[in-house]
Amino acid sequence: MENCENELKSLESFSEYARFDIPESSSHRSEHCQDELTELSSNHHFNTFCSKFTNNYTNIIYKWVPNGYNNKNCEYLNYWTYSELINNNFNVDENDISNSKIINDMTKLWKNYSDHFPQCELKNYKMSIEHFQHMKQLYDYSKDYSRIKANHCLDNLQCKPCYCMHIKKVISVFNLVKAVCQSNEGNELCTLYSSIAENKNPESLLNEMQCTDESVSRFARGEPSGEVDLGNSLEGSPSRAGLNAGLSILGISVISFFLMYKFTPFQSWLNTITRGLNRNKYFVVKEENNEILSYNSENEDANLQNNELNLSYNPLLNF
Repeated sequence: MENCENELKSLESFSEYARFDIPESSSHRSEHCQDELTELSSNHHFNTFCSKFTNNYTNIIYKWVPNGYNNKNCEYLNYWTYSELINNNFNVDENDISNSKIINDMTKLWKNYSDHFPQCELKNYKMSIEHFQHMKQLYDYSKDYSRIKANHCLDNLQCKPCYCMHIKKVISVFNLVKAVCQSNEGNELCTLYSSIAENKNPESLLNEMQCTDESVSRFARGEPSGEVDLGNSLEGSPSRAGLNAGLSILGISVISFFLMYKFTPFQSWLNTITRGLNRNKYFVVKEENNEILSYNSENEDANLQNNELNLSYNPLLNF
């Protein structure tokens, strides 16, 4: 899957989080990270996290000032922020993120920037860490959907299996959330699920991409899957249909010619034509040989004359 990172980095969510993950610059560290943030600062990753967060929010504000507010940037920042807190073992409540002790500190840090754009608030996720992670993956997929759909890369033997594996992971989460939402509708996670199921269903997208379990499994094991994928990519295409039609016509023509030659007067007629062509070829070749012989004789006479000229002038050259 390491190679797949290069194939998937063009997706919107990947590029957004990649920008957020850029190491902070020591010359751009915010003084807000020096505020009294007891719960956050107790974690040894706090300085790195705080520097990245303040830098990211500042960059977003610089983008909003000339271009106007964009809620998508705020959504990505919320997902990135909570993912960083969870992945770096900050004190986040496993069963209900909204009950975490760090929420007060995080809200205080956030408001230093949201005062400029009040629309972008720190979200209060009333769900478990597991459900948050599911929701983030579905949200990212929903934002990447159009790019994936427009870039099936069916003729790229490296790209296609990466996209297929990526969609299969989304489907696994999609089905887990489906089971949860059958008995617990109305919350934010299920609202997102319903929207995706109706308009951006990953199972339908996987079928459109013509992914096969065999080719994906072989790629995951590092085995070549070129013949399998290439066959799938050509199946049903106009070029494949044209090739099949051409081969069929050629086969019919060969069989028809053989039957005509074997069981009709066509054989004797063809033999007569062939003998005539061979006879004409004989006379043409004979005439060409005579011309060549005549040409060689003329050359020999000319060479003799040249030799005589050379001999007559040699004494003058020596003088």
